Amino acid sequence: MPLHDYHLRGYEVLDFGSTLILHAVYDYPSQPKRETRLRFDDVELYNFTHTGGSILYDVEAIPVSDLLQREAPFIEASAKMFGVKGWRESLDQYQAYLVEKGAKAWDISSSVGFEGFVIARSVGEMRA
Repeated sequence: MPLHDYHLRGYEVLDFGSTLILHAVYDYPSQPKRETRLRFDDVELYNFTHTGGSILYDVEAIPVSDLLQREAPFIEASAKMFGVKGWRESLDQYQAYLVEKGAKAWDISSSVGFEGFVIARSVGEMRA
């Protein structure tokens, strides 16, 4: 996604967690100001670490299997402690559920202050 060097203004969690919207702004001296919103629909799972003052680096589509392998401890612990939509008895069964639902994965990185992932059916850019 074209969000390199955008500042994360904030994000919204809507529809009981099934919609996420990242609000981003590109606002630097002698550059035209641009604002955008990135909307994830049919969200299955997400996790963000947000420490403030965030400058986004990339929103990259990655294979669901790669994300599940990398985040296995977090996902398994979340399933036990809080519940994870679609979780069955194992990570393999969860992956099968996600594939059946047509879910995709995105890795969100930043230069400063924010990182995370989203598993959802789709993502699209909305002009602010």
